[in-house]
Amino acid sequence: MIDIENIRKTVVTGLSEYLNIPVIRNNQTSEPPKYPYCSYGIIKLGGENKGTYGEYPNNVYQKPIIQTWSFTVQSNDNAEAMELTIKAYDYFDLVGCKYLADNNVIVQLVTDISERDNLISIEYEYRHGFDVKFYIVNKIIADTNYIESVELINLNKQEVKNE
Repeated sequence: MIDIENIRKTVVTGLSEYLNIPVIRNNQTSEPPKYPYCSYGIIKLGGENKGTYGEYPNNVYQKPIIQTWSFTVQSNDNAEAMELTIKAYDYFDLVGCKYLADNNVIVQLVTDISERDNLISIEYEYRHGFDVKFYIVNKIIADTNYIESVELINLNKQEVKNE
């Protein structure tokens, strides 16, 4: 199982401390914080990595997968939004990579920064953002030997011994 809460805490805490602004989950019903702030969404919870599960002691199976997050910096000042977005980009591109890796979150790819402005009634909310693809580990604890062996099989009305 993907430990999404620890991954979320690692990513959000590291980025918030580096930017020195709130980092919140997007699409919430509560009021957002004062400008500037950064919002994130997990747009792909788990993607195929074309790998196979490794088997470990105690019925543990692990496989790296790709998880995609989207980050957007919001401000009422365009220059501030651009500056903080570049700083956030730098965090995932280099500055925060060791901290994230030490906490089992590996940055695979940081996409281009794009404008994501939003017109709110008569004023603009300046928004710039990018996506990040993380390598994370899907860990499953499962006994794959849960099926008892069958000793006799009835095949076309003949009993066949399973060996």
